[in-house]
Amino acid sequence: MKVKFPAMEATIGQRTYYACVMKLAVIPKMFTFTDWSEFTAEDREQRVLNKNRIPDIARYILDNEDGYLFSSITASYKCSVRFEPLNADGLGFLEMDFQDANFVINDGQHRCAAIHHALKENPAIGEESISVLLFPYENKARVQQMFADLNRYVVKTNNPTNILVDHRDTLGRVTLEMCEKVPAFQGLVDKEHQSLPARSEKMFTLYALYDATKELLADKAHTADGGFDELVSGAVDYWVTVSQFMPDWLKVRNREMRPIELRQENISTHSVVLRALGGVGAELSKHHPSDWKDRLAGLTAINWNKRNRDWENVCMVANSVVANRQARLATKAYVKRKLGLLTSEAEGRSVAELIARESSARSNGQEVRGDQISPLVEQDYTSFSPQEFDTLLLEVLRALGGKAHKQEAEKEAFRRTEVVFSQPHWQEVLSAGVPRWQNNFEWAWDRAKKRGLSEPLERSARGIWQLTPKGLGPGAR
Repeated sequence: MKVKFPAMEATIGQRTYYACVMKLAVIPKMFTFTDWSEFTAEDREQRVLNKNRIPDIARYILDNEDGYLFSSITASYKCSVRFEPLNADGLGFLEMDFQDANFVINDGQHRCAAIHHALKENPAIGEESISVLLFPYENKARVQQMFADLNRYVVKTNNPTNILVDHRDTLGRVTLEMCEKVPAFQGLVDKEHQSLPARSEKMFTLYALYDATKELLADKAHTADGGFDELVSGAVDYWVTVSQFMPDWLKVRNREMRPIELRQENISTHSVVLRALGGVGAELSKHHPSDWKDRLAGLTAINWNKRNRDWENVCMVANSVVANRQARLATKAYVKRKLGLLTSEAEGRSVAELIARESSARSNGQEVRGDQISPLVEQDYTSFSPQEFDTLLLEVLRALGGKAHKQEAEKEAFRRTEVVFSQPHWQEVLSAGVPRWQNNFEWAWDRAKKRGLSEPLERSARGIWQLTPKGLGPGAR
């Protein structure tokens, strides 16, 4: 059976080729796939088909039927063809025998496979067309060289460019709008580079803010409440609030400090911190929807200076800021602990070294405040003082929403201070039949009741420890 395609005869690299237009429905019939994995590497005329890519490309077609776009498929034919010119401009029809048609796809095998996949779900797209460049097959060396040449200078656009030009990316559009509406970001976002050049007068990169906002809106972007305007409003509200507790950001915004001066000594604008802040914001929105802004006030107590020893092996290694997966987890855990939020088991492990340092300081009669270590006023306290038990109790209950079952509070208290309470001294079982640390934690509850920070048991459910409004207040001690 003979088939004809509209085509143009042309020359490139001293070789004649044909630029054709084919219906999408024809593509699966014309182009079959060779399993190149069965060939030795040096005998392959194409790369091995990566089947994992096919569903994503097919979904791109099906989700964007009113605007999807593909570049030409390039293939080499191993059959006789006949070109029928219509005029001297090279326009005409290319005819070949369908049964004899045999092609090596030089460029576009994943597009061909995705088109086949998409046609199964929506056959109607088969009426649309794609351009195909056809070259005569010469030999293996030639098609290998064609593949190399077609891919030699292909460079993917960088992430900032993708955010700027991909109008289908809702999160990218949200981030761009947010950058214009948050005062701390206005005019201080580099929208071109993946990382800031050393002498840049910008404070943030678009890509870092995109990643951070992706963390912030992770639970909202794909829900019924995830409309564009709502997402922008939520992101702007959050980052405006965060910036209010970042005095150094405001100094740069008010031209009291140059961005380069801030970046030299401070990590608060680094991608690993921004991403941590975004993740913390998502959890605050979920677990503390009514008072998340008040809880963010704790950011002012964080020392963002690079010389702060707290950052060692959290997001700094050998005096350099790192942003790998472990650093992102540890930085988020660090911020959550500073804000009195519960940390997961994995997050707790990520800052185990920091917790150990803090515990060691306490055991030596020192109090840890941010990155400052100062002697306690009362030197006769043991490795974990009554004052610290009182503070721990309030931190735990506030993080649990102001009330919790006694066992839940004790479990969270032990998790937070496991390095200390797992020591033999604190594991010693007393006459009451409980470990020493648990006994002392209960005393802290009794002291809280006497100070009006907790509700008497008769006013709360059995076994429930509940703070009073005074105990919930930020100034309670």
